[in-house]
Amino acid sequence: MRELLIEHTTREAAARKHWAVRAYLARECGPPAELRAALAGELEALRGRPEWKSDAKALDDLSEVAAQLVEARLDGGDDGEVREARKIVRELLHGATDTLGATQGAESLRMLQTRLDRHFDEDD
Repeated sequence: MRELLIEHTTREAAARKHWAVRAYLARECGPPAELRAALAGELEALRGRPEWKSDAKALDDLSEVAAQLVEARLDGGDDGEVREARKIVRELLHGATDTLGATQGAESLRMLQTRLDRHFDEDD
């Protein structure tokens, strides 16, 4: 099953549903690195759709996957993965604030940014 999902996500990287199934399987029985990879792929599939910058529901979906990725990387990723997640969250928040700055999705991204900033403040 895992190999089939990897094949699907490789061939159809923009298909969120394949990434979501891959993340579900990894969450249930896969190694943590596979979960982080699946969540990163799902996030990129969502970022590839322009509606997240203009549709509140699309931004909510994106911010939820971003939150899952941040938690997965904080729980088991190396420092580089966490720094990359921090950069992604900043980019997402910047892209969302023009038209959707007052939405729940944008607020979720702000909370993620704060969580990541605190993580790095604690390390210093």
